[in-house]
Amino acid sequence: DFAWLGSLPAVIAFGAATLVEVLAYAFPFVDNLLDTLAVPLAAAAGTLIALGTMVDLPPLVLWSVALIAGGGMAGAIKGGAAATRLASSVKTAGMGNPIVAVLETGMSVLLTVIALVLPLLALVIVTTLAWQLVRWVRRL
Repeated sequence: DFAWLGSLPAVIAFGAATLVEVLAYAFPFVDNLLDTLAVPLAAAAGTLIALGTMVDLPPLVLWSVALIAGGGMAGAIKGGAAATRLASSVKTAGMGNPIVAVLETGMSVLLTVIALVLPLLALVIVTTLAWQLVRWVRRL
């Protein structure tokens, strides 16, 4: 049950953790240490979230899908970000890592906004098309 995630203490804790993480990623080599911890944790979190969202599946299917789709995708995405940051550390002696951190945070914000706006845009498009269809049928 994920209802506790919406509680005020949880929101405050996650907000504080996010702020600390975003700030920590701006410091060269601290970000690499965080990535070392974050990649396996992301895979575990992805698995748990996938498990919590699927119901009425046999355990073998449930765990297989959760590990592959949830944990695998989360681990791959976080692993890609960690590899990018590691390459930046190697090529720029860590001086390029704050730029990578800003770009990563910016992309996360942008994708979140897109995920929130696209369903509303789809609703507007479907409503407009339905209205146009009704007008077209009435003309016949």
